[in-house]
Amino acid sequence: MNESIEKLFKENQKSLDEYRAKEKKRSKIFDFFVGRVHANLNDLANPDLVDKLVKESLEKLLKK
Repeated sequence: MNESIEKLFKENQKSLDEYRAKEKKRSKIFDFFVGRVHANLNDLANPDLVDKLVKESLEKLLKK
């Protein structure tokens, strides 16, 4: 699943940049990424796990 998240971030660089820059939009952009992960995995992934992994991945990217 982490590979899917990383691929999604690479494909949506503009949204990722907005997430980094605009704290007020983070919730909406986070929801976008979570929704895309679910779509890419045909809604077969555990929703709580997807939320956790996307959040962790975004936090790592913010620290870069």
